[in-house]
Amino acid sequence: GAARDEAVAGDRLPRMRGDAAETQAALERLRAAAGEIEREAERNAARQKELSGRHAQARSDLGREAEIAEEARVQAEALDREERRLREESAGDAAAMASARAAAEIAGTEASKAQQALTEAASALASAAAERGATERSLREAEARLARATGELGTVEGQIGALGPDEGEGRRAGAAAALETALAELASAESGLQALEAALAGMLEREREAAPPREAAERRLSALQAEARTLVRVLDTGRPREHRAVLDGMQAAPGYELALVAALGEDLDADLDPASPAHWRGVEPQAGDPALPAGVEPLVARVEGPDALRRRLRQVGVLAAGADWPDPSALAPGQRVVSLDGGLLRWDGFAVRAGAPTPAARR
Repeated sequence: GAARDEAVAGDRLPRMRGDAAETQAALERLRAAAGEIEREAERNAARQKELSGRHAQARSDLGREAEIAEEARVQAEALDREERRLREESAGDAAAMASARAAAEIAGTEASKAQQALTEAASALASAAAERGATERSLREAEARLARATGELGTVEGQIGALGPDEGEGRRAGAAAALETALAELASAESGLQALEAALAGMLEREREAAPPREAAERRLSALQAEARTLVRVLDTGRPREHRAVLDGMQAAPGYELALVAALGEDLDADLDPASPAHWRGVEPQAGDPALPAGVEPLVARVEGPDALRRRLRQVGVLAAGADWPDPSALAPGQRVVSLDGGLLRWDGFAVRAGAPTPAARR
């Protein structure tokens, strides 16, 4: 009987050794797959870190855009206050008020558009944050699968190590089943990591798509801010509110408005009140004042206003439409010639082309 058992054992031993070799090879493949999963997890962790940096940058960009929007809102409120001041101080200047209202309405419209763009950017950021959370959960699940697979590998290794030449077929079958289960877990973890990689790629693509609207909003807000500053500079004369510009008490004949502005320019902002920092004291025309050159019309004949400006207006000539400009040497010191479209030629040779965007012409 002992000889027969020894013969049977000798017959089974080669098969058991072959099974053990196959199992060992499968374990090596399993270890290689586990190593690849660990490397993939490290790569995904690096991607997650990069994504977190992008997320922080997006939040910073959104904060900067909010600051720009707040500046634009403050500028728009300043324009509203300036409009109210102009309405109180220049009730008779309907054209100037209409222009200021139009500028304020345009600024308000642009601010609304910029706010809408910021809202869209904030929505895109919220979507990116949600996807980031989903990605983090997927990473945690992948790590958990990897841990389970690693544990099962250890279990299978222990079972294989415990198998001896006398173990029964049932124990070998159990080890093989455990190996199959571990391989299935590894395949599932690999599939999950692939899905995670695809989700990260989609998230980055959506972030790239959300960048142009955010940049456009920032450009639009910058333009609005520059426009608001320009309007404030144009409309703000720097006068205290208790003083009144001499322009408010003047009336030019139809068609002579730009000629009046070209003739007096920023001097129209001065007051008649001697207490004002800049004011007209008033000097009566003198008998020795020089006459205007031939071919021009005295502006004083086309403007109604305070007597304090009569001497100045008597020394301003209006060029007839289509006429040639005189030589500056024909003008006496202090004289100037203006055109109906806002051109200017001064006695000292200084000239301004018609349509030049001066602050006085804008007002």
